[in-house]
Amino acid sequence: MLNVLIVDDEPFIREGLRLLIDWEAEGFNIIGEASDGMEALEMLEYTRADLIICDIQMPGMGGLQLLQEIRRRGMDDVDFVVLSGFREFSYAQTAMQYGCLNYIIKPISRDDLLTIVRGVSEQSKQRQIAEENREVRDSAMLERNLLPILKGKYDQINLDYVRDNLELSGKIRYINIELDMSDPKVQGRTEENRRSLQRVLYASIKNILGRWGDHAFFDVAKEENCYDVGLIYCDLMSDNMSMSEQEFFDWLVSRTEVSVECGIVMQVGGEVDRLERLSESYRSAAIAKLMQDFQGDGVLCVADKQQQMQAELSGEAYGHLRTRLDNLVSAVERGDRHEIETAVDALYRHMGESSMDYRFMSMNINHILFRLINMAVEKDSHLDQQEAVNYIIENAFDKGVMRGSAAHFAKFCVEYSDYLHQLESQSAGNILGMVEREIAEKYMTNISLKQLGERFYINSAYLGQLFKKQYGMSFKDYLNMVRINNSVELLANTDMKVYEISAAVGYQSVDYFVNKFVAQRGHTPAKFRKTMRTGSEVQQDDQD
Repeated sequence: MLNVLIVDDEPFIREGLRLLIDWEAEGFNIIGEASDGMEALEMLEYTRADLIICDIQMPGMGGLQLLQEIRRRGMDDVDFVVLSGFREFSYAQTAMQYGCLNYIIKPISRDDLLTIVRGVSEQSKQRQIAEENREVRDSAMLERNLLPILKGKYDQINLDYVRDNLELSGKIRYINIELDMSDPKVQGRTEENRRSLQRVLYASIKNILGRWGDHAFFDVAKEENCYDVGLIYCDLMSDNMSMSEQEFFDWLVSRTEVSVECGIVMQVGGEVDRLERLSESYRSAAIAKLMQDFQGDGVLCVADKQQQMQAELSGEAYGHLRTRLDNLVSAVERGDRHEIETAVDALYRHMGESSMDYRFMSMNINHILFRLINMAVEKDSHLDQQEAVNYIIENAFDKGVMRGSAAHFAKFCVEYSDYLHQLESQSAGNILGMVEREIAEKYMTNISLKQLGERFYINSAYLGQLFKKQYGMSFKDYLNMVRINNSVELLANTDMKVYEISAAVGYQSVDYFVNKFVAQRGHTPAKFRKTMRTGSEVQQDDQD
């Protein structure tokens, strides 16, 4: 509803305007009446008007003076309609100079008023659409400049744009907020419904943050089964609310859960002192998410809790632990299997002999993972740090390494060391050329990334990353593309049944084959064959 303020010194005029049309039906709400310009200004101090209908000639402050004053006060988006019993053009001319394009001569007719009111309503809708479009464009441009900073691959243009458009301090964190996939209210929804709920989450966070709403970004991770909102936090936010950081994080979680009406999880990245280091906070939030999933730490996980736990140990004790951590990371970097196993054994033995709290043990693993990710990014300047994080997910968490013994963790560290050296030494073009030929020859078999990795002595996770970079699709999607392309040849040039073709190109399920075919070609195999053959017959007829 748009708010209307009626300003006229004659009560019967004001009452007539109230009754002349059905304001509510037109989408308007009359918020009040004023007998002159000064009274109207007093009302505008505590209420907002979208439309002011005002007489020109009034005792005290007249309509033109009121118009000039509200424009001087910056109320440029308020529509103004001038009423007058005079026909002098000079009044209208002066009003137009201050953005008043609507002028009604008394006595007022219902049709004239309806025409103007509906015009104001339409203009308001167009302004709202334009503003929403502007906000979308601004948000997209801000995200375009922020993402390189989060990934650690930015330039001065990115930094300058983000600094100009976000209010930041010397204490910055990246915060990941997403739907809790373990909540039955989320699990029972379709993909489309989850995306809708993610948009509700985004809108809720922007609304809750108020003046800081521009610090929230939609779908930062852009990953399957991840429905997230990223937030660039700085301590000005909590200071503005007279809260500690922890109080602010807890408050944001509770307010967001109420707004979204389902469970959420939040991971707070480590504190950094400048925008150039934001990728470190982003990275630590990713690790915090992994540790939160692993440990079941609840709704909120703050990455640098490790520092608080470290303070619980004496300086000497932590010094010995840090030495062992450094030794392990160094061994992984050098790629010495025996040295890695020795370093892992020494680390686990030290943690056991120190009767270390389980939470602190997990934080030490957190520290190692963080450094391993940094190492991968340093090895390959083209590597997206998320790829290294994904490697950790697939090879440390999904396979249960983190729940195992020192031997399990040592095995992971050895494999990760191999992964790092492949980043340095492997020629992606040569590897992919051999893999392409292998797929072309054996696409109809139960081929997998693991088998290809073993065949060509390359880490399967790294091979998957090479595929994504080279072809813009996953290995699985590439294999499906090859199989469907070969099925097209069989459909066009043989009389094989659809189920026979499905099996011939490597699909065990005919339904799955048909679904993949439709997704790529837009038709079922049977319809595609009919279209191909009809087209061929027409061409043959033309030649005859």
